[in-house]
Parts: sequence; structure tokens; C-alpha cells
Amino acid sequence: MAQNRESEADRMLLLFARLSERNREIFLLQMNGFLFASPNERRRLMDQWEVSAKTADRQSNVVE
Repeated sequence: MAQNRESEADRMLLLFARLSERNREIFLLQMNGFLFASPNERRRLMDQWEVSAKTADRQSNVVE
């Protein structure tokens, strides 16, 4: 189980490293906000990101 979590973290770190400089900056700003947010605010942020990710997925499917 620990190995699985490590490999998931490794994948996330690799994705982060492959982001453009601007997107890394955006990511870090959002992560910082998440880390200092209250539990309610964290849930709101997660909901917001989920909607944003689904919208981006739909848009990329339209392009293909």
C-alpha cells in the first residue's frame, strides 16, 4: 500500500515538473491556498477544481 501511494506521488511530481513555468506558479499558488484553507474552504476548492477539470476534459474531447 505504501508503495502505491509513493508511486502516485511520484506521478504527480513528474506531472508538476512537466508543467510550464507559468502553470507551476499557478499550481503552487493554489496549493498554498489549499494548505492554509479551513476544511470547508478545502471542500469548496476541491469542488471548484473538479468542475474545472471536467470542463477542460469536455473541451479537449470536442477538439479531438
